[in-house]
Amino acid sequence: MHAPLWCAFVVRRQVHPDNAEWTAFDQEASLKIKSFLGMENAIEKLAMKNYLKNVDKGMEIIQHYLAELERDGITSIAPWKGPEPSTTEAASAADVVATQPKLEAEFIKRYLGDLTSKEESDLLMLRQQMAETCGKRGQRLPTESVLLRFLRAREFSVEKAHEMLTRSLYWRQAVGADHILEMYKQPDVLRDYLPCGWHHFDKDGRPVFVFRVGQLDVKGVMKSVSEEDLIKQLIFINETGMKLASEATERTGRPIHDFTCIVDFEGLGLKHLWRPGVSIIQKIIQQDTANYPETMARLVVIRAPTLFPVAWSIVRNVFDERTRNKIVILGDNFLEQLADILPSESIPEFLGGSCPTSFAAGGPVPEALYEGGAASADNDNESIISADHTAMYQEMAIGRGSTFRLPIQVKDADTVITWDFFVHSGADVGFGVFFTKDSIDTEAHADKLEELEKSVKYKGSVQGTMVCQRAGQYVLRWDNTYSWVTPKTLSYHVDVISSEIYRRSLSSLLSVSTSTSAETVTSTSAVH
Repeated sequence: MHAPLWCAFVVRRQVHPDNAEWTAFDQEASLKIKSFLGMENAIEKLAMKNYLKNVDKGMEIIQHYLAELERDGITSIAPWKGPEPSTTEAASAADVVATQPKLEAEFIKRYLGDLTSKEESDLLMLRQQMAETCGKRGQRLPTESVLLRFLRAREFSVEKAHEMLTRSLYWRQAVGADHILEMYKQPDVLRDYLPCGWHHFDKDGRPVFVFRVGQLDVKGVMKSVSEEDLIKQLIFINETGMKLASEATERTGRPIHDFTCIVDFEGLGLKHLWRPGVSIIQKIIQQDTANYPETMARLVVIRAPTLFPVAWSIVRNVFDERTRNKIVILGDNFLEQLADILPSESIPEFLGGSCPTSFAAGGPVPEALYEGGAASADNDNESIISADHTAMYQEMAIGRGSTFRLPIQVKDADTVITWDFFVHSGADVGFGVFFTKDSIDTEAHADKLEELEKSVKYKGSVQGTMVCQRAGQYVLRWDNTYSWVTPKTLSYHVDVISSEIYRRSLSSLLSVSTSTSAETVTSTSAVH
């Protein structure tokens, strides 16, 4: 039997990203009630009232102790620096600079690869600047390999690389990245249902990361773990990859500082466009780009379906141009092409090879694991993982025997409309897409609308997309005319991707690989 309610309270204190002398303090609470004798709204209001009182009391307590410190003449407190570093890390950053190799030719060839004189000079300059920065903060100086990655990410602008790396070091300290390999405990849901992991090495000696995106239950995973868990998982994956690359450098005798990423899109569907999931994925990609730049040597896309260009249009801007240029799309003969990248004995079984993988295969996450079992089929779509994600949706009440029409003016063909909606309380609603060449009052002239997608009753969470073939007015219609007793409450999110962005996405996908099959980039008028 499920508990009638679930609640959580989180308090965070961390170094402020803009000023290392400040402490950023924030807290949040969430309450989700499945059922409680019809008093759900009253309980929610009472909980919110008590929570706000606690927030005010907490602020009073903080201000009280700050006032005591001021009375005692204490105006500043040294920042907390975390656990003492190991013996090998104990030297100051300045001492490290003094004792490191002076970038002799043998060191460069062994650990960094070919560098021009200017690149070597820029690296030395950045190392000196970071030694001063790290010395002031009591942090370990990053290795030359790390410095070089940040320089490359900023086109060898020492000033921009220093700024980027300094922000990243603040972030690493706040999230505990330096100790995550020893301290991180992967949540069971991620261990059992996250279909990705490290998988041997490519033919160039790089570590290989494999991600079966199409087998990921986006909603199930994100209802079972917190956003913080997902960020920690990202850090753990990257830190593991950097450790594997460092070991590969020692083993092969040549510099290896990046990875090959293979992404299998078989199974990608509209459910993967669930808006809160897309938002968190975008945030994770941004975190990865900002803190682990130039770690991906190439991103190999396999079995991309017709929906892929739409999905790529949504997330492409999160990747910088350097990363987008590293994408390789394999066509129908991907197994043959994959053999040019991986040793034949390392090709995964699920791609037609003979090598088993050590990570989860993915699949649906059982509802019993949703936030301690609080979510169920009845409230599946109302338990959005945070208030931030709830805010993505607009809410609309559809009266009994009524409809709700949302007109969208499209100026150019190849504009893409995507929608994500759910009906509260486990109810259903009809949904269809209509078109008219001219802009009209859709309420007064509903009979003049051309039906593009036949209205069908839907229950639960619904995601959809349409590539518009003509300019004109498109109308999304939610229909409750068949219900003369029950009004419905709808939450929806609609995105319109301009034809320019969509065409640019198609062009970029075509340009990154001459082996892309026609099916991969051919859009249809509607995808169900």
